[in-house]
Amino acid sequence: MRTSSNIDISRIGNTPLDNLVKEFVLRNNLTLRTTHYKTHSQELGANLKYVAKAMSMWEGMGSPEGDIEINVPGFRGLTRLWGKKLGDRFPRNEVFYTRKRGEGRPFQDRIILREKPLHETDIITIAIYNGGLETIYAGPQMGLLPDAGKKNGDWANWKDHALAYSQAELDKMEKMVGKVASSQASWSILAGGVSDARVEAYKLRVAINQMEKAIKSSPMIRDEVYRLCGDNFLSIPQILSEMERQLDKTNYALITMGEDFYRQRLPHSDRETVDVASKSTPLPNVPIMKDSEIKYILSEAIQRMKK
Repeated sequence: MRTSSNIDISRIGNTPLDNLVKEFVLRNNLTLRTTHYKTHSQELGANLKYVAKAMSMWEGMGSPEGDIEINVPGFRGLTRLWGKKLGDRFPRNEVFYTRKRGEGRPFQDRIILREKPLHETDIITIAIYNGGLETIYAGPQMGLLPDAGKKNGDWANWKDHALAYSQAELDKMEKMVGKVASSQASWSILAGGVSDARVEAYKLRVAINQMEKAIKSSPMIRDEVYRLCGDNFLSIPQILSEMERQLDKTNYALITMGEDFYRQRLPHSDRETVDVASKSTPLPNVPIMKDSEIKYILSEAIQRMKK
């Protein structure tokens, strides 16, 4: 989904590119949805006559909407796009970085490190949606870049592409730190505590089962134990089952909450491996331990005592 709010064009600045965008928006009765074009000024180049030419060509095409790719004769711009459309292949251990690229964008993680991050291109793409200019950039058309850890936007295209930056450029961009990092640490503590508690609950269930079998093997002891605390023995499995259910529910919630965090840390190849495996290979059927047998034995013993 593209943005829905508009920018006041009188407040966007007065650089040559800003002024060209203002003229284009006013001439075509468009709104300005974002100022993302500012972050593409380096790629578009200092000679803006080619950008102006692309705008005129767009008008000559009938002012279509979408990410409109325009081959501009004589244009020699630069694009940060890497991937299938430019004949690039990512290594299996490619590291993807999470950064904010400025101008109100969210954190995004289709970002890679390259010593020479820019490709040459003769294409300018103008993005128009719902009567508004979203952005202008050099290079082949690509839909909206997905948010970090998500498959929204134009994921179908971006899963095979990324934007390249040098190490110095990555260092200047805003990283996902501070409160987010603190939240991740808190999440890890909670997840670890719930997992440990679930293990202890399992040990308790094993101990109860072993105790039940030992009591069952000796009728004399069984009857005496059930006479003294039969009601307690009946309630223990029910309490344990409820405790396990609550722990499993909390654990599932924590797994869901932590999915994005872990996903953005994995290399692209590992993400694909997990995605394919989880979709094509269902989890094995794990038998759920039932309390019915324990309840039946205890009830039977109590009934015998009442006779």
